[in-house]
Amino acid sequence: MRSSSHQLEAFAAVMRLGTATAAANVLNTSQPSITRAIRQLEDATRLLLFERREGRLQPTAEAFELLEAVEANFAGLDRIGHAAETILRRNRGEVRIGCLPAFAQGFMARAIAAFLDEEPPRHVCLLPMTARELQRAMGERKIDIGIIAFEVATSDDVSAERFTDMHEIALLPPRHRLADRRELRLRDLDGEAFVTVDAADPYRRRAQAIMRSAGALPRHTVETATSHGVGAMVAAGIGVGIVNPITALDLAGSGVTAVPIVEPLPFVTTLLTPRKPRPSRLVGRFIECLKRERSASLEKAKALWFQPASL
Repeated sequence: MRSSSHQLEAFAAVMRLGTATAAANVLNTSQPSITRAIRQLEDATRLLLFERREGRLQPTAEAFELLEAVEANFAGLDRIGHAAETILRRNRGEVRIGCLPAFAQGFMARAIAAFLDEEPPRHVCLLPMTARELQRAMGERKIDIGIIAFEVATSDDVSAERFTDMHEIALLPPRHRLADRRELRLRDLDGEAFVTVDAADPYRRRAQAIMRSAGALPRHTVETATSHGVGAMVAAGIGVGIVNPITALDLAGSGVTAVPIVEPLPFVTTLLTPRKPRPSRLVGRFIECLKRERSASLEKAKALWFQPASL
């Protein structure tokens, strides 16, 4: 006798949830059906998977060992499912983009709007992701295009090209004492309250190191998850922030002031596409829209860098 998918699902559910009743609720079946499936799996494998004690199923050592193989099998089935979904999306004209959160609002919205004007009707899915999530999704072919912070090299599976190479700028709250300056040195910010992204972010760690060497120590620091969160808190007067200029463009009308920083703080992003299969015509058209919007955004940001004023 061979084990069935129903038996394996019942077994895995009992192992995860602890009882046949809980497993039945999750799998939308009955408790006797779960118990029967477990007995059938034990007969098929000739293993004692559970000891019955006072009406409860107690997993044996063999059960935990078998669970590893069952979960590996489910993971393989998931990969097959993801591959089938990718093929269907490609056939239906869908474009899936993974993007660093800093670009996932105004910048990406403008690029998508331009794309849909040229290629209707299409389905576009935008997924803000961390660098690690994005690289994993690209490797598993869950996305067609990725824009990732930092420089990433081309590999056997992924093509990489520099997307932006710009310098971060300071954001000052409304009516800040330095708002009329054409440029700032980091030491000018000594003693200011700072709003920053998470301490694990490499760009934040670099800025902190440069600020310390320049003798600029914050009065206190408020952390938030994204650079857009930094902008919102700066606009609320909580403190000074440092962001990339494309993100700063999304703060139009918020009253913050953008001022260039003398010390170089490069903000590099990389455009990723899978090498196999080659990007479709549709993906190529979306990349063209991305690059046009990048050029337009950088031109607008460049004008603001050297003419500090409320955005």
